[in-house]
Amino acid sequence: MILDKIGHLIRERFKIWGQIQALTGEGRMSGIVLLGLPPVLFLVMFRVNLDYVMVLFSDPIGKVLLAGAVILQLLGAFVIKKIITIKV
Repeated sequence: MILDKIGHLIRERFKIWGQIQALTGEGRMSGIVLLGLPPVLFLVMFRVNLDYVMVLFSDPIGKVLLAGAVILQLLGAFVIKKIITIKV
């Protein structure tokens, strides 16, 4: 009797977990695109126009902007992770 109830509870939790995975799939995909796009665009610009990108490394303001971009990317990753993580 008790084992049946525990088994039913575990099956329901797995069912709810599967539904949550399906519903948060769009958020996960959006997070991957939003977090992957800036580094990919940076690498493309690095290959296409090296002088344009090197300003970020040679100019003091460029270094600040680059550091700010990295910090904001990490903050964005944290926020997206918090949004799509749902505990069952």
